[in-house]
Amino acid sequence: MAAGGTALIGPVSAMLERNYGVAGDDLAQQLADVAGKLASEYWDEHQQDFRYIVDDSFLEEYDDLNIDVQFKSAATVSIPLADGGE
Repeated sequence: MAAGGTALIGPVSAMLERNYGVAGDDLAQQLADVAGKLASEYWDEHQQDFRYIVDDSFLEEYDDLNIDVQFKSAATVSIPLADGGE
């Protein structure tokens, strides 16, 4: 990483800790932990919507726990790859 990029790791890490309550020494892991936290919060707020969507799909055979795990896993991997656009 370029010297300028390295200098930004500390402030970015501090911002993630301040805004999301997730600390860490490794920025990549900290970002993954923030993504996991956001996925979990989103699931908690919208799980009924997802259960409705799962009806009549190949996921219909999954129990609630497995739907929860699959959503959080997919979202945790996808969130860091998002471009930030809405």
